[in-house]
Amino acid sequence: MDMGSGVDQGNTGPFVTFDDRQFAQIMAERCTMQLQMDRLATQQSDNEAVEQLSQDLTNSCTRIAKILNRVAARLDFKLPAEIDAKRKARLDRMATLTGAEFDRAYLSQAIRLQNRALTITEREADKGAVTGLRNWAGTTIPLLQSQLEAAKHAIAASSAVSQKH
Repeated sequence: MDMGSGVDQGNTGPFVTFDDRQFAQIMAERCTMQLQMDRLATQQSDNEAVEQLSQDLTNSCTRIAKILNRVAARLDFKLPAEIDAKRKARLDRMATLTGAEFDRAYLSQAIRLQNRALTITEREADKGAVTGLRNWAGTTIPLLQSQLEAAKHAIAASSAVSQKH
């Protein structure tokens, strides 16, 4: 991916601004968290919608992580390798859940992560200084929107099933 140039305080060149770096770091953290949640979903869920969503999110996050790693290498900055203690605690709690209880926790967290990803991706697409990163963010928005809708649909469907029982 051609990163293009950044513009910061009147200077131009192949560098990354704080906001561009922060966008990439937040997206990388989100993908790391999502991938760990998806691993749990393969073990803890029997819900077909959750399993399908987790597979879709795994595929997407794997692609996004590869792109972000190339961006970080090209623009010479580091991405976080692990999740923070707060997210780790959420994962640990989710690991204790099974069945419908796990599904609700997984879907709620997936929606939270997708909302955050969509918000920062829209901001990057609108205001990003590095051309290539800004353009990539713009093309990623529809994917994030469709995944968010799929997560919302899955949680609504699982709530409807829970209410029937």
